[in-house]
Amino acid sequence: MKTLIYLPTLLAFLIHGMVNGQTNGNPVYIIRVDIMGQKMPVINTKSEIDPLLFINQLRCAALTALPNEKQLLLNEAHEQEDDFVYGQIQKSESEARVKGEQFNTNKFIILTLLDQVRNQSSIITQVKIFCKEANRCMQQALEIREEAKAQLYPAATLGEMSNAEEKEVLAITLQGNCLNLLENANSEISYVIK
Repeated sequence: MKTLIYLPTLLAFLIHGMVNGQTNGNPVYIIRVDIMGQKMPVINTKSEIDPLLFINQLRCAALTALPNEKQLLLNEAHEQEDDFVYGQIQKSESEARVKGEQFNTNKFIILTLLDQVRNQSSIITQVKIFCKEANRCMQQALEIREEAKAQLYPAATLGEMSNAEEKEVLAITLQGNCLNLLENANSEISYVIK
């Protein structure tokens, strides 16, 4: 009698695990058992899933693998992690160039608009405060990026670059505030704020 209850329950549990495991963001871990009883994890390919999830899968599979397979899986996870981090660093550097160009373009537009609102001293004062803070933030971002290049570990470099990105976004946001003030001061001027 126990077998009649046990088998359908086991089958339902396996089907439930397979269905839930195959949903997006929750990949299933398949364990293949050889004739000799060795367990060999089957891992989704890198292109199918998020890189960090793939790295995590490799490390989880290494927990149940044989010693020689374990080292191979851990080495692969380490290589994948390095590739991911270096890719993120390159992405951050290219975004920094774009933000630098945007910062300089906004700076030019702000200077042009400041000449057109000469008679409104309160607006000019506010704009100068925002511009000074934006310049300070961008300078800090450049200094942080220089410090990031001196880091020994790629993950530390990526962390520093992430801090620099925050400063760059803040600088551009402050410039956006300047542009909004200047546009409101002179309603005939219409520039697209990015």
